[in-house]
Amino acid sequence: MASGRPVIASYKVGGARDLIRPGENGWMFESGDGNALEAILRRAIESGRDALHAMGKVAQARSAQWSTAESARRIGEAVVACLASEPRRD
Repeated sequence: MASGRPVIASYKVGGARDLIRPGENGWMFESGDGNALEAILRRAIESGRDALHAMGKVAQARSAQWSTAESARRIGEAVVACLASEPRRD
């Protein structure tokens, strides 16, 4: 994704559901479903260079939202928010 290419992944790949938007920046299939994978590969081939290029750009932009630096920033914000909140009084 970061290199600007659409992705084909199984739903069992960790994080794939969060990153891949089927038909927008790649495709997903059920693990072990060779027919589904074949259909996706055919769809990718038939999409044409321009469509794949556009999907790759979307994939690259989506990947940038999940960079290590961005993830660290979001985690830091969550920690600060938790520390700043009032303690629970049960």
